[in-house]
Amino acid sequence: MDQLDSSQYDALVAENETSLDLPSRRCTGVNFFANLGDMKGLKILDLTCQPGLVSLLAWWPTSAREKSLSLNYAGNQAMMDFAFQNIAKYLKDGGRFVSIIPSKASHGSRDQWPGLDEQNGWYGAGKRIIEEVEDGYRARTIFFTNPPLEFDNSDLKHSVYFRAAKGAGLEDVKTDAKEKIPSPFKGGEDQAYWDKYLERPLFDIITATK
Repeated sequence: MDQLDSSQYDALVAENETSLDLPSRRCTGVNFFANLGDMKGLKILDLTCQPGLVSLLAWWPTSAREKSLSLNYAGNQAMMDFAFQNIAKYLKDGGRFVSIIPSKASHGSRDQWPGLDEQNGWYGAGKRIIEEVEDGYRARTIFFTNPPLEFDNSDLKHSVYFRAAKGAGLEDVKTDAKEKIPSPFKGGEDQAYWDKYLERPLFDIITATK
């Protein structure tokens, strides 16, 4: 199968905000914006399967959302190449690309994957392997909301992203631009709680420039 079910994402968009308070999602958001940096006076190009969520969260009077496009989750190198060609097409010269991708920790032993416990998940999120594909896996992600949200996605090696980004003409492609930081504490959370998660986070941040 080379294309994922778009109806899953149509349904997910309407319910997505219910997952934003999950610990793993909060941590992802904090690190995304840490990598994005100061956006005052800049225009935001939101390339996402969600309805401009990043743009809305980043909204300032001095910052404008220029265009919102919907890119399908890429399931192989060819699809990833196409996605990055679109990204490069709409970025201005000197523009920066920042995105959330699956953690490279996912490509060690499958027995060590965080989140494979479908009953408890990992900081509010779980994952089930559907099948092995070239350069990775097709997986089902589960957000432990009420009711739970489930959708299929591809968990590919980082080399797939790097090849696509460089092939599209982007430069300075990296996934370690900034050290990961914890989300602000809530409830009974403390530094030890987040240190445990950051040893095996569910995400990495990829950045590049045009």
